[in-house]
Amino acid sequence: MLTTHRLAIVLLLATVCIRPSHGQESNPARPIRDARTVEILRKADAATRACKLVTYEARVTASGWLAAFMGSVEGNVVIEGWSGNRVEKFRYNVDVRHAGAEDAVKLSAGHDADSYYLIDHQAKTVETGNSLSVFGDYARSVLRVAMREFVLPAPFSDELRGHGTDLRKDTTVVAGVRCHVIHVTYADGETEATWYFATKDHLPRRVDRLVSNPSGGAKGAITLVLKGLTVNPVFVASPFKLRIPNGYTKTAERADR
Repeated sequence: MLTTHRLAIVLLLATVCIRPSHGQESNPARPIRDARTVEILRKADAATRACKLVTYEARVTASGWLAAFMGSVEGNVVIEGWSGNRVEKFRYNVDVRHAGAEDAVKLSAGHDADSYYLIDHQAKTVETGNSLSVFGDYARSVLRVAMREFVLPAPFSDELRGHGTDLRKDTTVVAGVRCHVIHVTYADGETEATWYFATKDHLPRRVDRLVSNPSGGAKGAITLVLKGLTVNPVFVASPFKLRIPNGYTKTAERADR
């Protein structure tokens, strides 16, 4: 039986979408032999490196064994920069729907490089602080909408040095955009993901991250789909700055813990 503790650990790992560490390979990486796959991944890596700030509409869903535990998240995303091991600045205006729930919770979660904030549009409250703890129980949900590869220094280096790759389909359509479909087994020999790269600009439009079932059986997947992707837009005012709507209550700032 999948205990609550084990489930929490699995979902936490799935939430942050941990990429394999170059220093923790259980199997040595082997070169990718398919020349076309290498070409697609290299073009994707180069195109994504050129992204400094992106906006898009995101939808996150779960399938397989994960569907019973995870709901869905959808909304607008703006991300810029990478600092340490996190997206440097972001703003997510999202609807979070828990598994089995009919109604969604409307939230705005952000970081302006100085502080984190969470706006609950139903409770009409604003919470701020200096860590991700501000997001509370919603952290796992809101953080899933970020495709971090857009702001990573080497976005697809792990995929290029993976244990194996497979061009699953020549092309398919994702949110109206034709894409190549590449399945990657990473250098640890266990972590897997399927990526969808647009043929027109080589940028990612979807990723299915596979998650092992601790109880055995088939893997589940967390799918992130993008539409309306805009690269390096220019804003008159910062999209990350906290602006408290009229009638909302700001709580005391939460300290790091």
